[in-house]
Amino acid sequence: MNTNNLNNEIKDVIERNIDAYKCYLNAADNVKNTNLAQGFREEATQRKSFATQLETATNAMNKNVDELLGSGSFEGGAHRTWMDIRSALSTNKDEAVVEECLRGEKEALDEYNELLREENISGESHALIRGQRDEIKNSISKLEQLEAALD
Repeated sequence: MNTNNLNNEIKDVIERNIDAYKCYLNAADNVKNTNLAQGFREEATQRKSFATQLETATNAMNKNVDELLGSGSFEGGAHRTWMDIRSALSTNKDEAVVEECLRGEKEALDEYNELLREENISGESHALIRGQRDEIKNSISKLEQLEAALD
């Protein structure tokens, strides 16, 4: 893969993290359980950190991540809107929000796995991306446990 395509994939992952940051903050606002809301805020902070770390390591966006937080992708905005609608219509609001967060994390995991298959990533960046991917795997595991507990 050429450098431009690799940078585009890294940009997509950075944007996904910005979307996840916003999604988790939205999730925190949509749940009744205060412990769950706090956990979502912690996940939001982590995703913002992931975006910043990736941008610093790769300079793929040529912008400060804080500048990008006001934007996010169309897909991310649609996901947050769907989360709002789904939680409003659900009889178990917290479970619906957890399910949507889980869906988003699984999509993020797929993007990270795809990026890790690229051959042109430097060893340092590869290690950073792999570490973030592993944290997302941990988040998926926690969300699956929460989903089972809320069922």
